[in-house]
Amino acid sequence: CIRDSNGSVNAFTGEKCIESAGHFVGDNFSVQANMMLNDEVIPAMKKAFQDNSNLPLAERIIKVFEAAESVGGDIRGKQSAALIVVGAEKTSNVWEDKKIDLRVDDSSNPIKEIKRLLKVHRAYDHMNIGDLAIEENDMDKALSEYGKAQVLFPENHEMSFWKAIALLNNGKKEAARPILKKVFKENPNWKKLIYRLPKSGLILMKFKGVYPRKNTTRKLPDHDFLKYWRVIRYWVKVKYGLGTPELEMLLFLYSEQILSLIHI
Repeated sequence: CIRDSNGSVNAFTGEKCIESAGHFVGDNFSVQANMMLNDEVIPAMKKAFQDNSNLPLAERIIKVFEAAESVGGDIRGKQSAALIVVGAEKTSNVWEDKKIDLRVDDSSNPIKEIKRLLKVHRAYDHMNIGDLAIEENDMDKALSEYGKAQVLFPENHEMSFWKAIALLNNGKKEAARPILKKVFKENPNWKKLIYRLPKSGLILMKFKGVYPRKNTTRKLPDHDFLKYWRVIRYWVKVKYGLGTPELEMLLFLYSEQILSLIHI
């Protein structure tokens, strides 16, 4: 099968292809197969593609896979599946041309698995947008995107964790608490990770009541964590003589947000 950028389509099935084999060329699409169990497969593929025009292309192709399998599929049984979607416009970087590139090489249920992988791919698309939103300090957008990812893949601990962090940064501490509690129960290392986020600017920190020097009552104003990181770090290290791990922990404990999460 060949389809050009203008939507023109052509396909060819050789006369020596193993039966059942054939193709159908439609408006801006084609379906083709060989070594199918029967002649019902290609008509079923055609119908599935036409009946699911409301879906994104990748999900539409999954419907075609499922339709082919439902009427018999490959005479040899089930083993592999692949799905590639290329963007409408050529990019300057060839590795960015493929918007979706998934494959299952050896599975007893490859269509089910590639469908799952596509769902994971969509979820991580939302995660990536959320990550960019955090870099731009757009916490509302980050929360929205992480939430969409979690809906698609609720059993994924990482997606739940970052949604909770977005909630935390939006001042929704009580909403974040049960999510983090569940994540920490499944894997305690997520609890260790949370202490590392403020230094990277991934949790918005507010300090209250931190004294910069001994024998003074002047407090640092309630500003963002990173602005006073060096001053606080030096002061705490000199005052308490702490090594790096203990120092980092103590600094993080000054955060109202982190302090509230220690007992989860």
